[in-house]
Amino acid sequence: MSLVSTPVASYREQAILNHMPQVKMIASRLRRRCPPEVLLEDLVSAGVVGLLQACQKFDPRRQVKLGTLAEHRIRGAMLDYLRQLDPLPRALRQFQKKRETALANVAGSETRFSAEDVAATMGLPLNKYRRQLRESQAEDMISLDAPARDRVRGPEVPAAECQPIDRCVLAREIEDAIAQLPRSERIVMAARKAGECVREVARTLRVTEGRVSQIKNRAIHRLRIELGITCHPNG
Repeated sequence: MSLVSTPVASYREQAILNHMPQVKMIASRLRRRCPPEVLLEDLVSAGVVGLLQACQKFDPRRQVKLGTLAEHRIRGAMLDYLRQLDPLPRALRQFQKKRETALANVAGSETRFSAEDVAATMGLPLNKYRRQLRESQAEDMISLDAPARDRVRGPEVPAAECQPIDRCVLAREIEDAIAQLPRSERIVMAARKAGECVREVARTLRVTEGRVSQIKNRAIHRLRIELGITCHPNG
C-alpha cells in the first residue's frame, strides 16, 4: 500500500517550511540573553516542536493568522526548554532567600538560636524546614559551580541549627548516586568536582563545551530525582 500525502498534510509541511525562518529568528533573539551552554540549534529544535503544535491547532476558519499563533507557540516551547536548564529549582531558590532573611532576623534578636527558631520565623513546621534545608544543601553540593548568590548566606549559623543535617551522610548519598549515573555524566561530575575547567572536560569527552554543560545539567537532574530534591514552597 503506497502512502499518499493528503492535502492537509501537504499544507502543514509547506506551512512548517514557510515558518522556519520565524523559528530561527526567535531562537537567535533568545540566544543573545542566554548563558554560553545554551546552544542555538537546541533552541531551534524546541521551536520546531512549538511550530508543529501551532500547525496542528491552526484553524483557517478562525480570525487568527498562523504566523501569530506560531510565534506564541514557538516562543513558549523555547522558554519551556530554558526552564528545564535552570541550575537551581525555583522553589529551592525561594527557600534559600527566605532562610537567609530569617537567619538575619533571628541573629539580630537572639544570641543563641536553634533550627526551631529559624523554622518558626519562616512560618514552617520544623520537619518541613529540615526537609527543605536538606534538599537545599544537597542541591548546593551537586551543583558544583552554582553562582555564589544562589547559595545560603547570612550570619554564621550555630552548630545547634545545623545538627539536623549530617553533611557527611549527605555527601555519601550523593557519591552513591553519582556512581549510578551513565558514564559520560559520571566523568563530567567527577571532573567538575576536581576543579577541571569545561574546556578540559570537553577535550576528554571529545565534545563541545556546550555539550559538556548539557551533560552536567542532565546529571544534576538525575541526582535531584534520586535524592528526592522536590522542594515546594507551599507543599
